[in-house]
Amino acid sequence: NTLASASALSVSGSSVSGGGIIGRNTDVDVFSFTTAAGSISLNILPAARGGNLDILAQLLDGAGNIIASSNPTDLLSASINANVSAGTYYLRIDGVGKGDPLTTGYSDYGSLGQYSISGTVVSAGATLSINDVTVNESAGVATFTVSLSQASTSPVTVNVSTANGSATAVSDYQAVLITGLTFNPGVTSLTVSVPIINDLLVEPTEVFYVNLSNASGAVILDGQGVGTILDDDVEVVNVTVSVNDASATETNPGPKGQVKTTDMVFTISLSAASTTSTSVQYATADGTAAGGLDYTAVSGTITFKPGEVSKTVVVKVLGDSLVEGNETFYLNLSAASGMTIANGQGTGTIIDNDSTGGGGNGGGNGGGNGGGKPNRSADVGDAESSVSNTSSISSLASIQGTNTGTTLSGTLLASLANMEFGRPNGLGVAFQAVLSNGSIKSLAPLFTFDLRKGKVDTNGFHVGETEESVVQ
Repeated sequence: NTLASASALSVSGSSVSGGGIIGRNTDVDVFSFTTAAGSISLNILPAARGGNLDILAQLLDGAGNIIASSNPTDLLSASINANVSAGTYYLRIDGVGKGDPLTTGYSDYGSLGQYSISGTVVSAGATLSINDVTVNESAGVATFTVSLSQASTSPVTVNVSTANGSATAVSDYQAVLITGLTFNPGVTSLTVSVPIINDLLVEPTEVFYVNLSNASGAVILDGQGVGTILDDDVEVVNVTVSVNDASATETNPGPKGQVKTTDMVFTISLSAASTTSTSVQYATADGTAAGGLDYTAVSGTITFKPGEVSKTVVVKVLGDSLVEGNETFYLNLSAASGMTIANGQGTGTIIDNDSTGGGGNGGGNGGGNGGGKPNRSADVGDAESSVSNTSSISSLASIQGTNTGTTLSGTLLASLANMEFGRPNGLGVAFQAVLSNGSIKSLAPLFTFDLRKGKVDTNGFHVGETEESVVQ
């Protein structure tokens, strides 16, 4: 036997009794008993007739430590007398040899036979014990029962505390500490609940302990309950990650050209929750929309903790007043760790909210034309000049933005990619146009350009209107 499988001695009042047989030289028998504090006496005798068992008796405390032993030199029997504190103890019986088998001694090979146990202990009265509990991880709680062997006429108290085994507090269960769990008179059973942490990690079966200590009014018979947590998680393999398409409508500039933005939200999703941490990198890329002009470029790394399946990336769409049609850019995924990329590109569509003017010509040209863009002949002061719908960019020798003092020749207009007149920083700027004949015409209040696409719209402009000449 072992301590865990020990047989209980019979107890009647303060008397104990038992017995057994050592049938092989490898046999060892273990018995348990409970006593209150005081003196105990145990006698172990071999069979009265034909007894060949030379007995080694050992007294062990609740932790398995040997506190007394007996194997008299000239006797086959053994006896133990000890002064002990209250608690549960074990008596271990073994058959041993003696001396030198080649001379006057003998080995344990023939130290076999029956034996009997008798003795006295201090009557313990009521005893306390706690059971073992097995639960699935998803159960949420493990409930232990603390039992009192008999009802008491006065309160019985005992301390309760959890202890780590292969399971650890915080990660696998929540620690419990109860000082003075109290059995009121007549009560023989109380419960102790230990919260269980349900995670998504694939783990082996784990155990923790619930221990009883410092009892008052009763003796602890079984002071340790074993909590077994059965893992119910299934490892997920072949997790994939994808990003969706998204769209957002741009806004117009605010007062005094203040930039306003709109959030475009992309969702990055896993095909299933992973049992380990995973990550993926993301970054925007231009399409027909340009980073810094139409949207704010972003990049970074997203990490999914076990159990997480969805994250979002927000891209700021920059508002303007240009008529440019819907534009697109991309959010790309790369460098996935712990998973594979299923759909690695999301398309972001910027919905243009600007439209062309509806009024026609006014002023020097008389009545207006209804609908569409107005006629583009230009009247400037008393002198009249025009850039016809068929005129090319070569009709302008240079364009000077008076707010910057920068002069750009007609052949370098493509360099205006980062100077988007008519966006917030260009509103209200007066320009001068130097025509091919050398005359300078002031165009006020303003006209605007979007020159990112490579050439200027060949439509002319009219003084006093805002012309959004989109470069294709």
